[in-house]
Parts: sequence; structure tokens; C-alpha cells
Amino acid sequence: MVRIVPDQLDLFIADALDIAVKGDVSIGAENFFSLSKKPRYEPIVHQLPKGKISIRPTAGNALATVYDEDILLFLISQLVHGADKGQPLGKTIYFSGISFFKFVRKNKIGGKNYEEIWEALQRLKTTYVELEMDGVEGSDAKFNWLSYIEKDWIKNKKGEKQAVGFKVEIPTRLVKAVEARRVLTLNHDYFRMRSPIERWLYRFVRKSVGRAKNENFKYWSWENLHRKSASTDSLSMFRKTTRAILKRSDYRLFQYTVEEAQRGLEKGLYFDLSPYAVLDRSKTLMIDGTRD
Repeated sequence: MVRIVPDQLDLFIADALDIAVKGDVSIGAENFFSLSKKPRYEPIVHQLPKGKISIRPTAGNALATVYDEDILLFLISQLVHGADKGQPLGKTIYFSGISFFKFVRKNKIGGKNYEEIWEALQRLKTTYVELEMDGVEGSDAKFNWLSYIEKDWIKNKKGEKQAVGFKVEIPTRLVKAVEARRVLTLNHDYFRMRSPIERWLYRFVRKSVGRAKNENFKYWSWENLHRKSASTDSLSMFRKTTRAILKRSDYRLFQYTVEEAQRGLEKGLYFDLSPYAVLDRSKTLMIDGTRD
């Protein structure tokens, strides 16, 4: 169970199994999280036509990863769940490890997994995001993924402290995203994806292609995909890894079909919505202004 504390200090309890997943990737389809399975200390910088986005690690911690982002998806889900029931929104959320593990469909759980949650919370707390763009100011322009983190302890059979519950505060930007209800669906099997590049690629396609109504957003060159992913791999390695992922999935990303394509001398990937796809909003959602 998850307790949400609105700004008015009223309490709200939400069931983690009773809500679709929500996430916030608020600027286009750029990647904001490390795709490396090793700690990344190199900042992510996206140079865009209208400005720049920088994501930097601080306090000696590595950048938050695409797996750490699962916690954000979980937390925002609880806020949306409450908002849909007419509850006032707040930034402070209490949750148990069990609630989170059920949400991401993790069945085998031990003390190490609770420590992994805490480590992920620390990376989210110390990853600093700065948007240098016209019209984006104040707390919307500079924030950490989490403003505050705390954990509750018990002593295990060995007399050692073990975290069982967590208290976090999300930034105002994410609360505003919930209020605006900018949502689109993800497949709940997203959590079964083990490759960080595969996770990002599916989210990228879901945002850029949407319901496939605009032909301009279906084709992407390898160079553009590599740049938007912010992968530390070389272009050739990124291309090799992506091809292996697509081959393993029979060139499908859930409801999307994928094929290699070429425009002039430029090579890339062409994404489209399968004619048999059903976009089910009752499953998994992602927050954003979208072309869907």
C-alpha cells in the first residue's frame, strides 16, 4: 500500500496494483537516464534547436538509470490514481518495498532488493536536471528527480538494520504533469525488458510515433536515434545492439512494427503501428505532452 500526503496534509492510501504506470519524459523523446549497466558519471547533454537539456550526477553518485526510473513511474502512478479519485495532490509519498516490487512484478525478494531501492532513491535524489529553454523557468527549469528521501528500518533476525518503507518527495514539475493529465499508454510488460536500450527504444517509439498518424515521425536515422538515446556506446555498437534486440523480438516492439529503411544515403529505422494493435489505456501510462 502507498500513503500519499497532499499539501493540505490529508492522508490517502492507494493500491499499487490498481493503477497503470506513469512516467515523465517531458521534453520530446530525449533520454534523461543512464542506459549503462555500469555507473555513469558523465553528464547527459541534449543540444536542441530551442535550447539545451543537461542531466548531471552530483554528490559523488552516478546518474540515475533507466531502471531507477521505475520508481518514478511507480510514484507518479500513485498520484494519478489519487487524482483520478478526486484526491488533492501532494509531493510527499510513503511506500513500502512490497508495494513497489508487486508493481514491477518482482516475485523473488530479499534484503538486498530493499537496499537496491535505497541506492536507486539516492541516485534519483542526486541527479540534477537543468532545462535551458525559453519559457521554462524556476522549479520547472532546475530540479532533482526526488527532492527528499528517507527510509524506515527494522532489525532482521541477525540484528541488522533493514529498510522496509520509504518516504520521498517529488519535484513540483512532476506534480504539474499529473495535474495536466498528459498521458499515453505503455505495455505493462515493459518491466520485463532487461535491455536498457530496448526500454528506451520502446518509449521513444511510443512517444514519437504514437498512433502513427504523422508520417514525419515514423522514420529515424541511426544517427538521430543514437543521439537521442545519449548512449555511451559508439554508433556502430549502438546499431549492433539495437539490431540484436529487434531480431530477438522479431522486429516488434509490442504494438509497433520495425523495419530497416533508407532515405537517400541515410540509413535508419521505420516504425509503424501494427494494424492489429490495441492501445489499452487501462494498462500502463506515461505522462507527457505527446503527438498521440
